[in-house]
Amino acid sequence: MSAERADYRVLSLAGTAVAELVVPVLLGAWIDRRYGSAPWGLLVGAVVGFVGGVAHLMVVASRSSSSNGGGGGESGRGGPSA
Repeated sequence: MSAERADYRVLSLAGTAVAELVVPVLLGAWIDRRYGSAPWGLLVGAVVGFVGGVAHLMVVASRSSSSNGGGGGESGRGGPSA
C-alpha cells in the first residue's frame, strides 16, 4: 500500500471515529431540546456513541491484526494441547 493511500485510510478511520462519537451526542441533545427530556437524551447518546466507538475500534484492530498475520498471540504460549 502506498504511503498516500495509507494516509487517506487513517483520515477515513479518524473521521469515522469522530462521527461515531459526535453524532449520537448531537442527536441526544436535539431530542432533549425537542421533547424537554434533558439530560437523558444526551446521556443515552453519549453512551451509545462510546459503546459504538469502542466496538468499532475492536473490529478495526481485529481486522488489522489478522491482515498483518498476527493471530492474537495465543499460539505457543503453553495453552492446552489438542
